[in-house]
This record gives sequence, structure tokens and C-alpha cells, in this order.
Amino acid sequence: MQFFTRHNLKYFDKMRCLRKRSAVSFLGILVVCLLFMNLYIEDGYVLIIELNFDLCPREGDKELIRETATHQLNPERYVHSFKDLSNFSGSINISYRYLAGTPLPRKRYLTIGLSSIKRKKGNYLLETIKSIFEQSSYEELKEIAVVVQLADFDSAWCEGMVQDISQKFAHHIIAGRLIVIHVPEDYYPVLDGLKRNYNDPEDRVKFRSKQNIDYAFLLNFCANLSDYYVMLEDDVRCSKNFLTAVKKVITSREGSYWVTLEFSKLGYIGKLYHSHDLPRLAHFLLMFYQEMPCDWLLIHFRGLLAQRK
Repeated sequence: MQFFTRHNLKYFDKMRCLRKRSAVSFLGILVVCLLFMNLYIEDGYVLIIELNFDLCPREGDKELIRETATHQLNPERYVHSFKDLSNFSGSINISYRYLAGTPLPRKRYLTIGLSSIKRKKGNYLLETIKSIFEQSSYEELKEIAVVVQLADFDSAWCEGMVQDISQKFAHHIIAGRLIVIHVPEDYYPVLDGLKRNYNDPEDRVKFRSKQNIDYAFLLNFCANLSDYYVMLEDDVRCSKNFLTAVKKVITSREGSYWVTLEFSKLGYIGKLYHSHDLPRLAHFLLMFYQEMPCDWLLIHFRGLLAQRK
């Protein structure tokens, strides 16, 4: 049973692209699973599906997907970073701007994190937030916190989004269930002249490198808000009582060691972590932000923490 679905758009040519992308994604996932059979991957629970329908692969994307499992972080080059990873339990020193809401002192069960930037076509962020709250029962709402990071450097866009969010979800903000944050551009490294490891266009490299930093800052903020954290995109739709389903999966894993529970086959969407691992993951993304896309880095992170000496 699926608990998160895509928006039902009407363009059949895009649905055709979706089927092509799904087949390619399956091949990539299959290769990764074969290489990481010694790791736990909770792939029996597909709860989240992306809503963004711009899914036709770019030229060369199919080849990159097939090669995902071969993109390794050179252990000799980064040996000190790997060793230091186990020591990264502290937060990154960042001054966050609270655009709406403030966290309550009581820890929740689950934090749902979303990072959003201005899109060229459409914006599903408000619908995603609405779906999270509408599909949760009164009791479930007591156990969740939603953190939205507006990660675009366009201040006018951020101000407009904050106004829309504050108007539509004022009661959730007041109740401490919804927080909107922003990290000033000053905290970001220079995003020009980055490595082009896979011969991607410069603008694509800049986009994915900034995305890694966006997620690192979001993870860092959410580290102490709840017991668990799940990463979403700003274009998903939830099904009824998804939190209850997630809790059942977590309960079923009691007594076993796991780093990540996967509630989606799509990249970094629907990846659930123990909150105590978030500082290390944030540091990891910052270490290698220009090396490869976020979803590939998450695979390496899981592998590093699951390795047995």
C-alpha cells in the first residue's frame, strides 16, 4: 500500500517519461542493492512518491544512474575525514533566521524536513504542507514537527512564501508544529568553480552542490527536535495516517541495528534517520558537497556507519 502519491497531472507525455524514468531508477536501485546486501535496507515499504512531473531524463542521466554504485569516495584521499565522522556529534555553528514559528521545548516523535527553492514552473510546497497536516489525526499531530527551510537567496520570494504559509497554517505555527527557517547566504561556501566530476554542466553542478549544503543546514537544525527524522521534498502528497504506518515499521525493527529506513525508491526522498545521527550526516554532506549528488552521498553514509570492524 502506498501512503504518499504524486499529483495527478493530465499530460500523458509526461506520464510516458515517468515510466521510462521508473525503469531506469529500478535498474540503478537494483545495482545498489546487490552491492549493499550486507546492509539493512527497508525497501518493502514504499510510502512516498515524488509529485514533480519534470521527470524526463537529461542527456546522460541514464548512464549516470547505471553508474551510481561505481562512484566511490576514495578511501585513501578521505581517510582522515572518515575517521573523524564518528566524532561529529556536535552541531554546526550557524545562526538560523526564524521566518515563522519557534520550536517548543518538548521533543516530538518525528520531524519532517523539507527544503524548498523557487521553481521555474509551479510550486507544490503549500500543497505538501497541507497534505502532511490534513492526513494526520489529532493524536498524530501531537507527535510531529514540520520544518520548512526556504533555501532560495531571492529574499522577495522567501517573504512571499512566508506570508502564504503564515496565512494558511497559522494554527499549526502557533501550536509549534510548523517552523519556517532560512540560512543567510553568508554561511554558504563559494559556489563557483566547483568540481565537475561527471562532466555535468556547470549550472547543474552548482545546483546539486548547493542542495547538499541546504540539506546539511536543515539536518543540523533538526537534530534535537525529535527521536526520528524523515527527509521529504517540497512536492509530495501524503496518505491518511502515514505516521502510524511509519511507527509500525520502526517498531518492527526494534532490537536490530539500522542507519536508514527507506520509505521511497526516489533518491533522498523518504529517508528516515535516528535524530542522533543527523549531526554526523550534516557534517558528511558538508565534507563532500561538491563530490556527487545528495542521494549518492546518502548511500555512502549508510555504508560507512553500517561497516563492522
